[in-house]
Amino acid sequence: MSDNLPASAPQSRGTMSIVPRTFEEAMRIASALAKSSMVPVCYRNKPEDVFAAMEMGSRLGMSAMQSLQNIAPINGKPSVY
Repeated sequence: MSDNLPASAPQSRGTMSIVPRTFEEAMRIASALAKSSMVPVCYRNKPEDVFAAMEMGSRLGMSAMQSLQNIAPINGKPSVY
């Protein structure tokens, strides 16, 4: 396991979810995801936007990746779709 990412919490059926424990961990995860081609274009190279989507999604019960796939900024407001 990489020292740069926090331990993942195992979920049912062998899946895993990234669960940051501190602000610093969340920002490291957001920075890594913002560099990925696996996130929507609106989040690429925008770690602060990734962090905001992850935070909003966590309050709605979504994982980090679910948040990035299902929350989009529209006119500066996060919108769930």
